[in-house]
Amino acid sequence: MTDKSPRLRLMVPHEDGADRLAGWYLLSVYLQRTLGLALRVEHAPPGDPVPSLAQDRGLIVYGQAHTVARGVAEAGWIPVMRPMKKFEEVLILARRGVTSGARRPVAVACGEDHWLLPELGLDLLAEQGLGEDDWVLHSHATAGQALAALLDGACELALLAVSDWDQLKPAARHAFYLVAQSHSRAAFPALCVSADLKAMRPALIDAFDGLRQHASGQHICADLGEEGFEAVPMHGLEAMLARLRMRIPA
Repeated sequence: MTDKSPRLRLMVPHEDGADRLAGWYLLSVYLQRTLGLALRVEHAPPGDPVPSLAQDRGLIVYGQAHTVARGVAEAGWIPVMRPMKKFEEVLILARRGVTSGARRPVAVACGEDHWLLPELGLDLLAEQGLGEDDWVLHSHATAGQALAALLDGACELALLAVSDWDQLKPAARHAFYLVAQSHSRAAFPALCVSADLKAMRPALIDAFDGLRQHASGQHICADLGEEGFEAVPMHGLEAMLARLRMRIPA
């Protein structure tokens, strides 16, 4: 990249705190030195960043599955790398100490703030032998409100994203027990580039391959809370978009 070329922007999730932000800065230094480019780390806009960034150029964006899918379908983003062994899944929870009865339909609390619910949650209910007539979904604005409905006895089960479960403190988790967890491996976060940087994808893949052998590679991945990164397989991307009823633009 020449001195006259614009500086690229590495957009990281708005909610990423200081620990992961340190990892992003280290990664940006590695990529700048490896690829010979200028790269600035920025927090993405809060909420769904796709509408705010859809027209922007020179972007390298890390996002969760829904952000990636919308970015591909609506803004032409190109997924490049994804964290190894990291997928977005859901749980079925019940209140600890309460025996599930035979009453049907079962009241199932569900937050509306995560796309996996009910996308994967309904499949998981079916795997527990609950047909469509055996449950009724009680939607709440947030995962926290869905858990409150479960604790209050208003619902007998709750669907929760694993990412939301991981954010609960151990004392809060103790109030629930895990009935089941999905293992669909269908949804994943990824590092994408904006459409104007399509030609950069092979170089980025090579750079991440080199990260495995780099002296700071293990430290960078640890700061990001990841085991490592791998190239996004096209079949995996298509499966995720299909679940969200989105398509790769022609």
